[in-house]
Amino acid sequence: SRLIKIVNNNYVTIDGSNNGTTSRDLTISNTSTTSPNVIWIGSTGTTPIHHVTVKNAIISNGVNTSTAVIVSDGTTSGTAGYFNNITIQNNSIRKAYMGVYGIAVVAAGNGNAYTLNGNSLNNTGTDAIRYVGFYLQGIDGASVTNNAIGSFDNTISEIDRGIWLATDVKNTTISGNTISNLDVNVTGTSNPVGINITSGITGANITVTGNTITGLTSIGTGTTTGIVSTIGTGGVTISKNKIGDIKNTAASGSAAGIVLSSTSTSAATLVSNNFIYDVAGAGGSTNGYGIVVASGAGYEIYNNSVSLNQAVAGTTADVYVAAAVTDAGAINLRNNILANNQASGSRYAVYSLAANTVFAAIDYNDYYVPGGSLGYISFDRNTLADMQTGFGGNANSKNVAPVFTSATDLHLNTILNINLNAVATSIGSVTDDIDGDTRSGTPDMGADEFSPAPGLNVGLTALVAPGTNGCHTGPENVT
Repeated sequence: SRLIKIVNNNYVTIDGSNNGTTSRDLTISNTSTTSPNVIWIGSTGTTPIHHVTVKNAIISNGVNTSTAVIVSDGTTSGTAGYFNNITIQNNSIRKAYMGVYGIAVVAAGNGNAYTLNGNSLNNTGTDAIRYVGFYLQGIDGASVTNNAIGSFDNTISEIDRGIWLATDVKNTTISGNTISNLDVNVTGTSNPVGINITSGITGANITVTGNTITGLTSIGTGTTTGIVSTIGTGGVTISKNKIGDIKNTAASGSAAGIVLSSTSTSAATLVSNNFIYDVAGAGGSTNGYGIVVASGAGYEIYNNSVSLNQAVAGTTADVYVAAAVTDAGAINLRNNILANNQASGSRYAVYSLAANTVFAAIDYNDYYVPGGSLGYISFDRNTLADMQTGFGGNANSKNVAPVFTSATDLHLNTILNINLNAVATSIGSVTDDIDGDTRSGTPDMGADEFSPAPGLNVGLTALVAPGTNGCHTGPENVT
């Protein structure tokens, strides 16, 4: 049953504010428990429906086995349709299998200006979303921005996804979203994924930037993941995201900040200026990895700050390269801060099961692993010299302890990181940092470009060498 159906009607606006602001004064609720939808937007035939806006409303479905808002064909619900300039904005979307399901016929420009902005999909209890916040398929030109997504129903064995860019999505931006508290509390292979990209288009032109993804947990045997780009997807930029508190507490499985598993050998994927922290498993065969390169080639990984601190022994790595990566020059790894502070067990900055030929370049990185090995390739590589021998490159890499603002804020302390200032190399695709600050001609390592605080010129009393009549003191200026 559908409460509101908008078909072949253009320039339609549903505004739930009764005072012209962003207040949500209107509740649109479908209380049916038999395949309910609240709003269905679509067109019949190939003429797109356009300029339809739903904003400032509380949208509540009858059960969490059906989708709340559908944008598709106007005749058959959930079938690919023709539309553009559809806006879903500042709504609270509750109790649904998927919050918003948008599916377009694959055609140039179809789905253009599909905008999902400022919505709240993070209700708890019986109002929780069950499976996916926003699902997009076949859409050419979407914008998913500034939404709050999380607190899904955690009692069902499913791979919960905050935002899912599915088959044939392209020319799309995901930015400024907060995805939090996705918890799959069921055993099996199910795990939450913050942002899932399965477009399958080599030149997808997808940008994922400025999102905050935290509090993803699971007891399943799969991988709890902040952001994943997979299948044949390429042309993806993943930048300026903050990803942390990603956990898997199962006896087997894993957790990862970012997973790159395209089947394309020319994935043209840029991963830059991201903060990744507190990614961990339960030890044993369940471990945490910052950035995983699982397959494919064409990855540029620049100026990321990764800090791991798994509480229990296991095998963890800031960057993990799987044996399935075989193409020469598949990965360009430069200008990153890779810190692994796990107290015991096998911990690494870079762990590679692939040959060193998969690195097009590996240099200007800071590797810091107190008590562990800086890298693994064939066997442990404990020192920078060992890294140069095993991985190649690394002539300008460092082994310096980075001092972050806190365990959850990877901005660099401006006084205590002088050895990381202006020691990276300029990269044309990374002209600013995670905050939008311009990179200098000789930039800093990591996601945060910083200016060292000025030194302190302090008058101290220092001990002077003893004379024939014993010790004495005199003033000296100490900088």
